[in-house]
Amino acid sequence: MVTNYYGIYGKKEIVPSLFFENGLELEFEDIKVQAPCKYDLYLKRIYGDYLKLPPLEKQKSHHDCIEVNLDYEK
Repeated sequence: MVTNYYGIYGKKEIVPSLFFENGLELEFEDIKVQAPCKYDLYLKRIYGDYLKLPPLEKQKSHHDCIEVNLDYEK
């Protein structure tokens, strides 16, 4: 069993290590990414029906965003 200690989903993120044994190359939007071999099982465990969009009122980011502008003049 493995887990994401810093995840927000608690016990849902404790999964069999076989989920990550072999990677797959998948297309995501316009790039290719490495994904766990059991990505479907992992995503279903965390999110349930992850292919179905939640209602509009629940479509909110859970992340903070900080803008850093390094284009400045001295």
